[in-house]
Amino acid sequence: MAKRAILPGAGRRIHSIDAYRGLAILLMVLGNFAAPLHWVPDWLKHAPDPGLTIADVVAPAFVFSIALTAGLSWKRRRQTVGTRQAAAHMALRCLSLIGIGAIITAGQAMVPDPDKILSWGVLQALGAAGLILLPALLLPPWLRLAAGLGLLTVYQLVLDRFYLAIVLKSAHNGLFGSLSWAAFLLIASGLADHIHQTETARNKNLLLILLGSSALAAGLVLGQWIPISKLRASASYMLVCLGICLLTFLVFQLLFTRWPDLAGWMRRVGRNPLLLYLVHLIGLGLLRLPADDRWTSGADIWLSLVQGSLLLAAILLLSVLFERKGIMIRL
Repeated sequence: MAKRAILPGAGRRIHSIDAYRGLAILLMVLGNFAAPLHWVPDWLKHAPDPGLTIADVVAPAFVFSIALTAGLSWKRRRQTVGTRQAAAHMALRCLSLIGIGAIITAGQAMVPDPDKILSWGVLQALGAAGLILLPALLLPPWLRLAAGLGLLTVYQLVLDRFYLAIVLKSAHNGLFGSLSWAAFLLIASGLADHIHQTETARNKNLLLILLGSSALAAGLVLGQWIPISKLRASASYMLVCLGICLLTFLVFQLLFTRWPDLAGWMRRVGRNPLLLYLVHLIGLGLLRLPADDRWTSGADIWLSLVQGSLLLAAILLLSVLFERKGIMIRL
């Protein structure tokens, strides 16, 4: 019999969060595959500086999915093994992400590409952001939110004065840009814990609407002075994306509260995100091995669709296999 969606902390998974994380992974797979293809329209690729496209919201969506469970996971582990061991576990997990990311970057460096920028990847940024979040998990949600807003403000002020050129030239905003992603994680985790503590589903939904609309409006207003730009990891970009993430998660909350068994394929992907993310990088590398533009960036539409479909099918099939075999990377 299928498990029903229940309140956080009762020992079972929250279907809406798994599905939301699964969607973020699938969009990341498709976005990374489509990025070099000439025939894919620009509005489906990362925007130049400044600008915002659908692709620019995918990374914040994944970070937001981490924020949705960070406080819950920390609380459960702390109650089970104590504060010191819980902190050591999370610190090791973050350092492992940085290490795995460094290995991936080293592997990418072996593939000749004169236009490639190698310095700091998604996993390194997540690991660094997690290390900054760790001590803040001891704070109540509202203080974590305030700390995140403060860090985002400091980042923006220092960015414009000293580091803008460096961040624009760095992959995934570089080491300094990780401060902005950490601020996003702090803010989102504070809001997520406050949402989890709200008792009724109706009040949770109203809170998601209020918080999402407020963050989106604040980002758009701030965008009149500070460019909305993923390449800068600007404060306006982070607030706009936070608003979009909150409102998108509201849709998942509504769907999976009423139909908890909906889209099991998406939930399976969301339960094993790191392993499937690594699998998709291997798949992309294999697809791009032939040094023929007609097979890669210059491929015909039909060939690209076949390649993308095979990659997506492999991710979905492996998610089923990994779940049945109990294979999962838990950092």
